[in-house]
Amino acid sequence: MSSQVASDEHQPVMSDSNLQEHSLEAKNDINQLEYDGIRYDKLAPEDLIGLMFETVEAAEAFYYAYAKVVGFDVRKDDKRTSTRTGRVTIRRWVCSAEGERLEKYVNNNNRVRMPKKLTRCHCPCLFKVRYLKERNSYVVVDFKTHHSHDLAKSHESHFLKSHRSVSDCHLALATSMRRVSIKTCHAYHYMADRSGGFANVGFLMKDLYNKLDSNQREIVLEGDAKAALAYLEGKAAEDKNLFCRYSTDENNRLANLFWRDSTSFLDYSCFGDVLVFEFMYKTNHYGICSIVQLSCMVGQ
Repeated sequence: MSSQVASDEHQPVMSDSNLQEHSLEAKNDINQLEYDGIRYDKLAPEDLIGLMFETVEAAEAFYYAYAKVVGFDVRKDDKRTSTRTGRVTIRRWVCSAEGERLEKYVNNNNRVRMPKKLTRCHCPCLFKVRYLKERNSYVVVDFKTHHSHDLAKSHESHFLKSHRSVSDCHLALATSMRRVSIKTCHAYHYMADRSGGFANVGFLMKDLYNKLDSNQREIVLEGDAKAALAYLEGKAAEDKNLFCRYSTDENNRLANLFWRDSTSFLDYSCFGDVLVFEFMYKTNHYGICSIVQLSCMVGQ
């Protein structure tokens, strides 16, 4: 459990002017429907086989842009790296409908939740690049465009999961608006208005809620020890009988924490012969195997 206060890097700052600039860039990306003079939906294997990209990220960015225009979700598939250099040598992306769900997930008799909808239908669409040392580039070695399912319409592409992402500037704006008690749903509508419509925001309202929640969890996990001590310090000002002691480890992180308030003191006065221990035997997210909690604290 870390006792360090959460740093400012979790709270990026983004002004309204920067948001407008980001929105204009998003619009330009959306309106970019061609690659090298050929419409994305008209690209054929012979147009791309042998095409070179400087980095595997550039190849991925191209395929995601292609998939968004055409109207399908992308899933990362085969990846091979060199054991000597650590460089990615082969990378393949497929349609999210490629293959089929594993049998063990389909026929699970111990299922607790309702099964997810089957979405894989052996779609053959793929994009594959290979690193060539002599060219120091990633070369397209396979490109299939045929799909075995219906594709999303142009006005539906912003719903596709692999093309939705909450940017840092949008996260910073939503975080700032929440600090002044503006609801997340209202913040999302404001972003949509500044971006020129919901299709241009780049994510759904649910994505924003999830991102804010995960970001808040990161902040709490890094600063919860400090927050706990600050809380007990504040309680001590109200409760004169509150007693607290803690210790830290070699990395100056909180290791042990003991406290006793007025209620615990009174309980011990009445039931001093009873001491209750509660053990957590499984490892938690701090890597601690057991935590002991005392229900009736000692008086001294």
